Parts: sequence; C-alpha cells; structure tokens
Amino acid sequence: MNKNLFFVLALVSVLLVSATAVSAHGMNATDNWTESSMPDITHMIVYLNGNVAWTGHCTVSPNGASNNWSCTTYQISDDSAIDAAFERGEDVTVKVVFVTGNKTFSEPVDVYMKFRGNGKTIEAQTSNFDIYANDQYTRFLTLSIPSDWKLNEIGTKDYTLNIEIEGVDTGVKEAAMDFDIQRSGNELSIKSLDLNADVCQIGNCYKFSADIVVKNTGSRTLNDVYLKATIKELGISKTVYVGDLYSDVEDRDEDEETTVEKIISFTLPNDVQPGVYTLQVEAYNDDASAKGTVSFEIEAGRTPQQPGKGYITVTPQVTTNTVEAGESTTYTMIVTNNGQSSQNVVVSITGIEGWATSEIMPASFSLAAGESRLVSVNINVNKDAVKAEHLFTAEVNTEKVNLIADVGKANSTSAFGLKEALLIVGIILAVIIVILLIVLLTRRNPEEKPEESYY
Repeated sequence: MNKNLFFVLALVSVLLVSATAVSAHGMNATDNWTESSMPDITHMIVYLNGNVAWTGHCTVSPNGASNNWSCTTYQISDDSAIDAAFERGEDVTVKVVFVTGNKTFSEPVDVYMKFRGNGKTIEAQTSNFDIYANDQYTRFLTLSIPSDWKLNEIGTKDYTLNIEIEGVDTGVKEAAMDFDIQRSGNELSIKSLDLNADVCQIGNCYKFSADIVVKNTGSRTLNDVYLKATIKELGISKTVYVGDLYSDVEDRDEDEETTVEKIISFTLPNDVQPGVYTLQVEAYNDDASAKGTVSFEIEAGRTPQQPGKGYITVTPQVTTNTVEAGESTTYTMIVTNNGQSSQNVVVSITGIEGWATSEIMPASFSLAAGESRLVSVNINVNKDAVKAEHLFTAEVNTEKVNLIADVGKANSTSAFGLKEALLIVGIILAVIIVILLIVLLTRRNPEEKPEESYY
C-alpha cells in the first residue's frame, strides 16, 4: 500500500468518525467548489494540540472525468477538537498534513499561519521547502496565545486561525478555523511597572522606588499573593505581601479587590558601579505567577572617600548629654557632602519612642558639592521618663549616629548633695545643742563663803 493510499484511508476514517459525531455535535461544511483539473493540493488536515480541527479534500467525479474534481472543506465541531477552548497564555501546537496532486513544483513553498483578534495579528511560517507530485508532507507551527488578549464579561471570546500553503494555486490549500479563547482559572498579571527614576547618578540617587500594579486576571480567587522585586546585578531582593486577589467574574464584596498597587523602595549599595541594570518583578502564589522587567541606568559619579561611609558624612559635636526628666537637651552635628554634585539631605531621629520627642533644625536641606552644614537636634524628655541612659539614633540619609541621653542622673545627684549637706548641718547643730545643754546642766553656782563671827 503506497503512502498516498494510506493517507486517503486515514482521512476517510477521520471523516467517518466525524460523521458519526454529526448527530450529536454537528459538522459544518465551510466551503464547496469544483476544479477543472487535478488540484495542486488534494487533501489537507489541520490538527490543534493533536486533535483534528479542520479537513479538506478534493475527489474526482464518480463518472471518472479527470477534468471534474469536487473540493470540500470542513471545520470539525466535536468535543475532542476545537470546541475545547484554549486558554490565554497557552502554546498550541499546529500540525498541517497535506497531499499533492500530480503537479511538480519548480519553486519551494511554505506553510503560513495567521491568528487574528484583539486588534492584532499573530503570524508565523515555516521555512521554504520543495514539494513533489503525489507526495504527503507534514509541517508544525506553534501558536502562542497572548495572556493579555481581551475576553468578554464571562471570560471567553471567539477568534480565527488561518492556515495557508503558500506557493500553490489550486485545491484545499487554505483553512479557516474559529474557536474560543478563555481565561485561565488561576492567572496573575502585572498591569504596570514604573520606576520613579529611569536614570540615577552615583552620589545623587541613593534611593529609588518601583510602583507595581498586580491584577487577578483569572476566573478564581487567588489567596496569599506575594510580590518579589530583584536586581540580581546588585544583589538586592525584596518581597512584600499582597494578600488575596479576587476574580472580576466572581461575586465578591466591595472591599474584595481584584487589583492591588504596591510601592517597593530600594537603597543602592555604596560600591555600585555605573551601568544599565534590570529590575525583575514576580507576582506569585501557590497556583499562579506573572513576571515583568524594567531597566534603569546608573551614571558615573564620585567614588566614596571612605568605603562604607557613603557620600554624606556626619560629625557629632557631642554624643552624650545629661538631662532631667521633663526637660530638654540639644545635640549638634556637622553634615558634609563629599560628592561632586548637589545632594538632598534628610535628617530623622529613631529610638525615642515612649520616652521623648525631637525637634530637628533643619530636618531637610540641600548641600552643594563639598558643602557642610550644622544640624541641631533638640530632645524633649517626658516627665515620666525612666531614669537611665537612653540610646537613640540620628539618621542622615544612609548614615547613622548613635547618641545617648543620660536621664535623671544630673539633677538627682544635685538633689542628693543638698540633702547630704542639710543632714550634715543638722547633725552639727544637734551636737552643738547637746554640748550647750550639758554645759548648762553641769554648771554650778559659786559656793558662798561662811559668815565670819568674831564671837
């Protein structure tokens, strides 16, 4: 049995199986026509993910007239074929099998695929290849369905796939198939990814942030979604909790969000080098994930004079002050810009929660290259603050300075000295009084001389 006869028998079997399914599912003839001579392509079958999706064949008329060929194409519509809709983001394997007529072609041909929908067209084609008379050929293409193609309110939509053997003129050389695309049950999408700065300069952009919008584009609720942002070249990675994201095709409460916006901030390391870097973002949970990337540039700047110290240096005038509870004390520090360009400086105080408040003058300012400025930090100690040494921190951009407030010891020492002095004075006075009493009690009147008598 030659291969053409085998293919025809296989095609007949497919058609018989399809005809058996007609009563339950139907088979729609998409086109019928006649050819006056043997067509270039006499038979063609298109498979999608291994299932027959479309068939076409040309047969000679029953009376044997070679100049009377009848051609018919069908789009199969049973449950095992294209009515089983494909999901967004899915890769579909397209297999095209065809048989040539008795014509030999001098020019090569190719198999061309066009997928239309959502205002866009996806195209793909095989490399050119030669075909000969009365032979069977098989070619494969891959259809990647975009994950962001629009669907209707219930999560499906019809699209059209066209297959054509380019370079031939007659016969069943073109196939047109309609099928549904639906959303996946578990599907995440990163709708937007924006940086607050596309270009940073070393010494002038030590911090930046990414604004990320994540959406549940599937048909089911996604629980415990996380968002991870990574700059591999810099060894930076941060993960934040997004929470539960609900599907917009499900019934949900007003506070159950389908979309969440998160802002993730980064601090550049002191040894960062100039270049173009990539921020990679991944939204994920146990059932779905989505990824996005954005690039940014770091331009050259001045290398820090002291490794690890950064471009801003802080020199405190005093690190420890003694203060009474309920009173205030002041710390001063000199802030210097060691870079080659102007920098914005922000000063903040941490570690005073619960026992004091702070006033910073100035709390933010700009320093030109090589410029210095005096900053005053006033610490107002609460009346009920514990008498102890309290450690707190002054943060100036990325620099940190530890300071100490010795609460209660100075005044308590002074009070103790006053009490001690009063006690000593009291003791001395008591001793003096006792001595005086003793003297008074022990003092005697002078003895009276006996009266002399001359008798």
